[in-house]
Amino acid sequence: MPDPFQILAGATIGNNGLKIVNLGKMAVTVNKQAPEGVHSIKGVRIILDPEKTKYYPKLHAWFLNTEKLPHTEVVPILLDAGEKVYSWKFMDVEVPVRKKK
Repeated sequence: MPDPFQILAGATIGNNGLKIVNLGKMAVTVNKQAPEGVHSIKGVRIILDPEKTKYYPKLHAWFLNTEKLPHTEVVPILLDAGEKVYSWKFMDVEVPVRKKK
């Protein structure tokens, strides 16, 4: 999932603009860079919501891993559903303290 962020924002793991943490969920948290000395900043967390995917049976089965479906079958459903299958919330994002070079 990091490719869109690398393309649109120029955020990469190498430039510390992108951090990937596997929490076992289909979610992304997006935030601006914090000013120097700030240790927490507002961000938005976006999730593929199983309460909403249930209205799209094949997508729901793929998401919950209850049915083996090829991505080629699921992606068009996901694109057609658009924003209807996502939930989001604002949250505080802890910003790591950078070591001085």
